[in-house]
Amino acid sequence: METAVINVTDVFKKQFGLLWTVLEYTGIPTFEKIYQEGCGKTLMKICQLFFPLFLLCNLFYCWYTTISHGAMSYATFLDTVIPFLTTVLWLVLYLQRNSLKSLLGEIARTTSMVSVSESRYLPFGVNAGLFLTFFSPVFLMLMRVAQRIQIYSIDFFRYLQELIFPSIVTILYTSLCYILLQNLRSCKDMIHTKLDISCSMTVRKLKNTFLKIVKGIEAFEDLFSIVAFIIMLKNFCVVSFIITDMITYENWITALWLEATSYLVFVFLSTGVLTIFASNIPLEMLRIQSTFLDKLSEQSHEDGILNNEKQIIFLLQRDTCVLTAWKLFSFDRGFLLKAVVTVVVHVVAFNQLTSSIKTTGNYTHNNTIV
Repeated sequence: METAVINVTDVFKKQFGLLWTVLEYTGIPTFEKIYQEGCGKTLMKICQLFFPLFLLCNLFYCWYTTISHGAMSYATFLDTVIPFLTTVLWLVLYLQRNSLKSLLGEIARTTSMVSVSESRYLPFGVNAGLFLTFFSPVFLMLMRVAQRIQIYSIDFFRYLQELIFPSIVTILYTSLCYILLQNLRSCKDMIHTKLDISCSMTVRKLKNTFLKIVKGIEAFEDLFSIVAFIIMLKNFCVVSFIITDMITYENWITALWLEATSYLVFVFLSTGVLTIFASNIPLEMLRIQSTFLDKLSEQSHEDGILNNEKQIIFLLQRDTCVLTAWKLFSFDRGFLLKAVVTVVVHVVAFNQLTSSIKTTGNYTHNNTIV
């Protein structure tokens, strides 16, 4: 058991850069060893309590400022929902922390089993994403300064609430998708080079390897499905809020376009990368099934179906695992475009409906006065 913990820590601390340390400080424990190697356990507990307390206090501050200074509107509604979703996201991940530890251990053992070489780009990409995450609130405030917009403290705290933790979880989701994808590709190469249907031991070993990878993907889907839904909901609430501002605010181009465009680029970039890796997993599983089928057709026997061939046919009959957002919609390569179009149509239709209701109300009021 001790050896397994060491393997998990070694594999993931090297592959994921500073991600696990950052998650520890947000109050989501991953590896117990960090308590021993870092600062004292008491200080670490204080740090872990600080972040969720900050999220909760910041949520109430955002709510108070929004409700007390804003008239009741669709934009005000979105402005109250977005910071709340971050708090819900943290709570969901915290409640599933033990499942997260088990999942990380399972993925690490599977990765070690298929002998995937360590990626040079993943640690760099993770650390670059973390840097962009922590710098993004400052950058958006600088965009406000560049357009000479009056700066309020609530704007900075709102960005901290909306950007930091959801972006960290997005990096976690995307990085694990990358590792799972690499495991599938390594398994496909093993099948292509080593599969011999006449050898029962080889067939059994490759079958078990493939099934372990698939079970890891299914466990990942079960754990992160609702997490992905909250992230997508938060991102597209942000997009809806910005589009609503574009429609209703007369001086949007001169006052807000630089900040809003930067925010949209950040949202679309993070969402796009996530959906690309998530959508590639079922495609890679289909390629593995195609490789199995090719080998089966090349090495099949004329005197009937062998037991080894039956095992491969069983694998071919399995459904591919598609990553979803809480089973409501699945990630595919066209997801981002379809989602953006849906959000834009929704906002425009809602704005037209609101304008029609206001026009009808004003007309009725004028007729009553006359």
